[in-house]
Amino acid sequence: MGASGIDSLKVTAAIENGRLIFRYGSVPPCTGKIRGIACVRLSGDCTFCGLCVERCPAGALRIRSGNGTLALVFLQENCTSCGMCISACPEAALRLAEGHSGAECEIAICALEPCPVCGIGFLPQPMYRKISEKLGGDVDYVKLCISCRISENKTN
Repeated sequence: MGASGIDSLKVTAAIENGRLIFRYGSVPPCTGKIRGIACVRLSGDCTFCGLCVERCPAGALRIRSGNGTLALVFLQENCTSCGMCISACPEAALRLAEGHSGAECEIAICALEPCPVCGIGFLPQPMYRKISEKLGGDVDYVKLCISCRISENKTN
């Protein structure tokens, strides 16, 4: 027997209700990092707030920008299936799923809302919709990029 009193146990894992479940005879997750078991998938409306990216200790999620869009990118080989991204998401938009996503997978894509003054895309459209919903539609000021907000404040 090993130092822990266990020779070896086979790791058997499954995804149930968006959680990584270890079955009887398995090694609990605290014995080491287990990578690549699950995929993170979208199960709701992502607003691209970035909290999942901030909370992921393994760097398995990132936001990529380009050509007026944002993409939430999942890197399965980095994922430890800890679920911190899922618990951090205020929209409950993420879930764990079985399967393999490949080296890199875009799990959500959105366009950027352009500033009405300078035309630069800066605000994710799903975030704009969420803010508009919360504030009752009176959100013209929110549409302004930081530079244009500063300029507008100086003139008022």
